[in-house]
Formats: sequence, C-alpha cells, structure tokens
Amino acid sequence: MEGRELIISPKELYPTESLASIKNDTLQFYVESYTKGEEVESPFVFYFYGNYYIFKGHHIVLAAILAREEKIKAEVIDVKNISFWKEEENIKSTLKSIGKSTLYDFETIGNFTYNSYPHYYEKDC
Repeated sequence: MEGRELIISPKELYPTESLASIKNDTLQFYVESYTKGEEVESPFVFYFYGNYYIFKGHHIVLAAILAREEKIKAEVIDVKNISFWKEEENIKSTLKSIGKSTLYDFETIGNFTYNSYPHYYEKDC
C-alpha cells in the first residue's frame, strides 16, 4: 500500500476500529519507540468528507498521542482501491457501528479532546 505523505497531528486522526483492537504490549512498544526518538512506521489514513480516518495503525496513532508527539507522518491512501472501503456506505456504517464512544475512549486514554465529532459516528445518522 502506498500513498502520499502527510504531516499531521495524531489528534486529528479519527479511528475506524475500537480500542479492543489495540494490544497493550504493541501500544507500549510504540510509545517507547517515540519516547526514545526512534523512527516509527507511518499509519495509513484516508480522507473522507473533511477529516482523516485511520485505515491501519491505530496503535501507532494512539502511541504518538501518549508520547506527546505534536506531528507524525501518515500515508494517505485512496480507499476506493480497497474492495470493502470503496463503497461510501461501508465507511459510514463502520463509523456508526463503533460509535462516538470510541472517540471518547481515544480521548480518555490519550488525555485530549478532538476538535469536532464527525456525525458519522452517531447511531441515528
């Protein structure tokens, strides 16, 4: 998977999976890597109606937030090239299924607040 490079605050990247998908030992490995100043692989993200969403690398993004990284490198991919994600309704239903509580979970663990909450996370959307 290859895309264009984006420098962005990890706090501007929205999850597409719940926290349950993140293994604590993997998260801690990346937190330590950031803290030591080591190079960390870039998460894959996609742009959808005004926001960037994490396609792959939720643990990397959360680790960057925990390590207080102001900006990270991300690879922007075109999800239209990935079968399930090329349908807009599948993206919307995925965000709706994990719900706004996932955003709150990321905020609580990372001790931050998103600037906005995309309405796609709403159960009645």
